[in-house]
Amino acid sequence: MKVLIVDDNDENRYMLETLLRGHGYDVLLAHDGLEALDLLRSSGAGLIISDILMPRMDGFQLCREVRADGDLKKIPLIFYTATYTSEEDKEFALSLGVDQFLVKPDDLELLGKTITQFLAEPKTHVENPLGDEMEFFRQYNRVLFRKLEKKVADLVASKKKLQDSEERYRGIFENAAVGIDVVDANGRFVRVNSSLCNMLGYSEDELMDLTIVDVTHPEDIESSEIQHQSLVRGETDSYRFEKRYLTKDGRVVWADVCVTALHGPGGVYAGTIGVITNITDRKRSEEELENSEMFLQQVVENIPDMIFVKDAENLRFVRFNKAGEELLGYSREDLLGKNDYDLFPLEQADFFIAKDKEVLASGRLLEIPEEEIDTKLKGKRFLHTKKIPIFDANGASLFLLGISSDITDRKLSDQESENLRLQLFQAQKMEAVGTLASGIAHDFNNMLQAVSGYSEIMLQRKKEGERDYSDLQKIYQAGQRGADLVKSLMTFSRKIETEHVPVNLNQEIDHIQSILSHTIPKTIRIELCLSSDLESIQADPSQIGQVLMNLGVNARDAMPNGGTLPFQTEDIELDEEYCRTHFHTISGRYVLLTVSDTGHGMDKETLAHIFEPFFTTKETGKGTGLGLATVYGIVKQHDGHITCYSEPRHGTAFKIYFPAIETEGRSATPTFDAAIRCGTETILLVDDEEVLSELGKALLSRFGYDVITAGNGKDALEIYQRERESISLVILDLIMPVMDGRQCLREILRID
Repeated sequence: MKVLIVDDNDENRYMLETLLRGHGYDVLLAHDGLEALDLLRSSGAGLIISDILMPRMDGFQLCREVRADGDLKKIPLIFYTATYTSEEDKEFALSLGVDQFLVKPDDLELLGKTITQFLAEPKTHVENPLGDEMEFFRQYNRVLFRKLEKKVADLVASKKKLQDSEERYRGIFENAAVGIDVVDANGRFVRVNSSLCNMLGYSEDELMDLTIVDVTHPEDIESSEIQHQSLVRGETDSYRFEKRYLTKDGRVVWADVCVTALHGPGGVYAGTIGVITNITDRKRSEEELENSEMFLQQVVENIPDMIFVKDAENLRFVRFNKAGEELLGYSREDLLGKNDYDLFPLEQADFFIAKDKEVLASGRLLEIPEEEIDTKLKGKRFLHTKKIPIFDANGASLFLLGISSDITDRKLSDQESENLRLQLFQAQKMEAVGTLASGIAHDFNNMLQAVSGYSEIMLQRKKEGERDYSDLQKIYQAGQRGADLVKSLMTFSRKIETEHVPVNLNQEIDHIQSILSHTIPKTIRIELCLSSDLESIQADPSQIGQVLMNLGVNARDAMPNGGTLPFQTEDIELDEEYCRTHFHTISGRYVLLTVSDTGHGMDKETLAHIFEPFFTTKETGKGTGLGLATVYGIVKQHDGHITCYSEPRHGTAFKIYFPAIETEGRSATPTFDAAIRCGTETILLVDDEEVLSELGKALLSRFGYDVITAGNGKDALEIYQRERESISLVILDLIMPVMDGRQCLREILRID
């Protein structure tokens, strides 16, 4: 084991080294406390044997530093002293964490046995040695005072005795870690140690030319004088206070000053002896702590979230910031000392208290994503809260800290976002259904075209009344009905090209109303509430009529026992706020059409599907499920927006928004020459569906045309390159394998 011997006396150090090496120990040597600390931190040791009286850093200071160092504090430490031998000295040493206090014996062998026995026994170290800086210096100064008072008493009592002991105690005065001064009755320095000189930046000779007032901060002179006069008058023998000194270069030094009166023969006041401890760093730390607390207070006060603190025992509020006052609507005076039951409804208070107890029991942070709270001025609010316990040094819960963010506006925004998400999902679903319907309609239309085309050709070859004429006519009619279904699907999927002209919606409603009045039961009353100066819309009149008829028939079916069927129009302005919450809507002027009924209404599940193709609530065989799907497709083709509001037993209302236009009238409908003329030219017919290609060839050939067919764009291109001089017209299907109609067209135009 390594043993560190700390002693400024070479002879004592040598004897101890010889003794310990004889007992088999490795020995490290140090002259004073500072050198000892360096050796401990660089080489370590299993035991420290130290004298107390040493230069630069004495044994008391060394012990305090060792016990404060996390890496060194477990090392056993023995004081071996011939100077500090009183019980008070021993008690002070033990309070600092010294393991044994030995007075130097003449018999070194006895010391060796004592150390060996000490190392053989289990060690228990003081867990909390005297740690408070001020308490340490108070007791440390008291130890020094005892030595100094004895010395001063000897000075007054016997000059000879003073001379004999002066050398012995010079080290105490000169090498003390704190400043010491002796001041005469006139306030002049008569003795100062090097620590005080270093503290104030003066040499010893320079201080001897000054008074205590010369080095005292001007603002502390008056208070120092008041304290001093109490000594002069004999009202007290000593006093202690904090004061500021001015150094030679003008710096301010804070010091803890202990002053004791000195008396001459007959008890006459002769001056003072003072112990001055530099506490500038401590005062600076206190000031920084105060500034830090002030900064923290300002941060807490200006955070926009509510911050509150409750005591852990009774869960009563002990602190609130400004945001908390504003949120709850109470002043801080009204809140402090109250608990949740004093401020909130019982159910809310039970919830808050339960969460508080959960936090204190677990000792961990608890996050509450959403809690409802009733405030005094703002009504019901929603908060996002975090709660965490605050512990004391022993790990016991002292307080509960809470931080709450007002998420009411965000919650409302989230609800709007959810509505938009549902609208987007519905729009995407309808778009997907429309794409599917378009694909089905394309293929189905090809088959129906063949059925209708060939049945019509066969009908033209027969006369009414002939065999199979009636059957062919039924085939043809079935094909036409199928074509109508396909047209509805194409309308829903917005694949039909239409010609839009300025339309007055009121005129279309008047026209449809006259038709509906003859097709719906008399028990249903049609009501018109039409705006007199309604703006026009850009629309296909026939499709608008189809929308009105489909909605009218739908309303009729919802009112089997009769009711009211209102049609209402008005001009309306859709603002950004409305469009923000309704997907695919653009702000601006609109013509609003409202068609409602007083029928049985629909539930939410039904409402979610009403615009889907083939969805119907009617009995089998009584509806195709394309009526509202067609309405939806026509509205979207017109850049419009449709909504449906319905509740069971409260009827249904459809609101359709058509973009308004500024126009003076309605454009004329183009006319066509209905006469059919025959020809002799050659036509290139390109279609990948063989049945349609053959049908087209048969039809065109009947009118005198010479028809060449091709199954795809590539074959058509090769035919055109060979026969271009004789081909007068090319009829191209759009969607074909190998090369589609667009690519084929581009290549033909490049040739001709």
